[in-house]
Amino acid sequence: MLAFLAMLIFSCKPRNEQWKNEEILFPENIVFTNAGKDTIDFNWNQSKWKFFIYADTTDCMGCKLYLDRWNDLISKIKENKTLIDSTSFVFFFFPDDVEEMKFILDCDLPDYPVCIDRNNQIGKLNHFSSDTYFLLDRHNKVILEGNPISDTKIQELYLKTIEGK
Repeated sequence: MLAFLAMLIFSCKPRNEQWKNEEILFPENIVFTNAGKDTIDFNWNQSKWKFFIYADTTDCMGCKLYLDRWNDLISKIKENKTLIDSTSFVFFFFPDDVEEMKFILDCDLPDYPVCIDRNNQIGKLNHFSSDTYFLLDRHNKVILEGNPISDTKIQELYLKTIEGK
């Protein structure tokens, strides 16, 4: 019993290190849209840095996504010409109600590409068990983990990393 507990303690990584250096896998034939309406060409995979957002929105969508705050962060990145060319935001949503998701996107994030992943392909492929937020490098490896919208320290880390500080 004692050996089992020791193994359990030493094998568990801290939350903020759980995914570090893991490669995130993406399904083929990903479709991005603006607000769930018009399909658009989005070359996110060529970016040096990717803010990766996966949300299983089978619960309350609007109350946990804070898309208006994401819109503010995107605007902040766009203000810096060197960052906007090297940074993408990659949103994957697995909604319970697609029409409600489209309405929320239309209101709060109308002009940025998102993937409405109706079959939760990316969640299944990567074994996500809850909402997930990463900063990925150009090879889709996790550099940082955490929600930069709900935690200002995480946001500072993300920004310092993409700025090269």
